[in-house]
Amino acid sequence: MDKSTLTFGVTGNTGGSGGSGRIGEPFRVNQYFESISNADITYIEQNVMSTPDNLHVVTIFIDDRSNKAEPSSLNTNLDRHAIAWNGTLWIDWGVSIGETGGSGGTGGTGHRGENFRLDNYYSIFNESSISWIEINSNATTEDIYTVTCFTDSRIDKNIPVGISGDMSRRIMM
Repeated sequence: MDKSTLTFGVTGNTGGSGGSGRIGEPFRVNQYFESISNADITYIEQNVMSTPDNLHVVTIFIDDRSNKAEPSSLNTNLDRHAIAWNGTLWIDWGVSIGETGGSGGTGGTGHRGENFRLDNYYSIFNESSISWIEINSNATTEDIYTVTCFTDSRIDKNIPVGISGDMSRRIMM
C-alpha cells in the first residue's frame, strides 16, 4: 500500500473527567519498636497477615538488626524510620520520627502572691473553735482562713473532714 494515498481523520474531542475515587483508609501505625531486631522482622513476616491493600506499618526508633542487609528491601539503617510489610515485600518509607526539638523559652514571671498570714491562734483547739471558724471566718477559696493551735483537744480527731489526726502545733487551712 502506498502511504501517499492514505488519509487520516480529524482528532476527536477530549472526553469527560472520570468520577472521584473512594476515600482511602486513614494512616495507622500497627507497631512501634523502641529497638527492632532481625528476629522481629522474621516474626512479622511469618505471623502478620498483610496485603498490598492492608499494610502492616511499623515505626522504629533504633535499628538493632545484626544484619542490616536483610531483608534486601531494608538494606539500610532504619533508625527513626517507618516501614511497611505488604505480605510479600518490605517498603521503607524513610525517616518518620524527627529529632527532639529544642527547649522552649523561659516563661514570664508570675504575679507575686500574698504574704503568709495566720488568721488565728488557739491555745486549745476544740469543737467550739471549729464552730466559730465555720460561722465567722468568711473564708473563700481565694482567701483561705489559716489557724494554728498549741493543743488539739477535739473529741473526734476526724471532724471536720479534711482535718484528721492530732493538729497540735500544726497549721490548718
